[in-house]
Amino acid sequence: MSSSATPQVEASSSGAAHPPKPLIWLREIRAPFLVASAVPVIVGSAAGYASCGHFQWGYFVAALFGAMLLHSGANVANDFFDHLSGNDEANHNLTPFSGGSRVIQQGLMTPLAVIVEAGLLWAAGVGIGAVLAIRLNSAFLWLVTFAGFAGGFLYTAPPVRLGYRGFGECAFAIIFGVLPVMGAFYLQTGALAVWPLIPGALSGLLVALILFVNEFPDEEADRATGKRTLVVILGRDRAARAYYVAMGGTYVAAGLAAWLVPPMRVAGILFMATAPLLAVTLRYAARELPKPTGKFVANALTILLFAVTGLSMAAGFLISGLFK
Repeated sequence: MSSSATPQVEASSSGAAHPPKPLIWLREIRAPFLVASAVPVIVGSAAGYASCGHFQWGYFVAALFGAMLLHSGANVANDFFDHLSGNDEANHNLTPFSGGSRVIQQGLMTPLAVIVEAGLLWAAGVGIGAVLAIRLNSAFLWLVTFAGFAGGFLYTAPPVRLGYRGFGECAFAIIFGVLPVMGAFYLQTGALAVWPLIPGALSGLLVALILFVNEFPDEEADRATGKRTLVVILGRDRAARAYYVAMGGTYVAAGLAAWLVPPMRVAGILFMATAPLLAVTLRYAARELPKPTGKFVANALTILLFAVTGLSMAAGFLISGLFK
């Protein structure tokens, strides 16, 4: 461990008793953020239903739990490796959306316990993926499972540390967007197709924007510890403009898909119907991202927009499947 990563223990509720372990574990896996792995599986499964006209509930549930377990492992490991780098200790601008779970800093869990928990979560997630891959004799499902694990591990683990080198957002778009959508689609249909790459890419870009918007409060700590996120690389003003363009671009892409790709017609229209929420999100982002305000409404709205657009696409696919 480098000298910059000297452990610092924060006060835990002014000496109050620690919360029950199950609550600590839920806090450590950052349970509310698991929507980022659940929604793409729902989208891909619904797209599969639209394609084949029947729904494999067992495969859907397995994929959902597998994706959420891999995501949980990544969240927990991120706390461990950001502790080793000193990033979380250097971060004094804590928000509900960034800065880690703080269970190490507050003495609620030891670093060893945290990385062991990550390993157990990953083992369970990889185990589910392996069972599905073996059952279906699918090299593609092996790829999805391995990539889901490797992407979460390499995001903050040295020496690769994708999140420290400006590749974290791209990695998120793939492992929390494209791959789970395509994997869930494959589980429902037993085949691959090109068109599900569209909802995969839309989900991926929006989930990457969750990571992106949550990097704004962490900018100072990330810059101080050499974590080169896109916000650090671009600077706050240019990063804010990139956020606006990318967010608006998802709606342009959804509109084009609804027009040009028949399986996307209903899903794309319902995606675009969420435009009023986009307008509200961009309004708050314009207030909060260029200059810190101490409010994080844009962060919350970005997560909400991701969930609402994803579920809207899923509803569109389900409607299409009813008329298959």
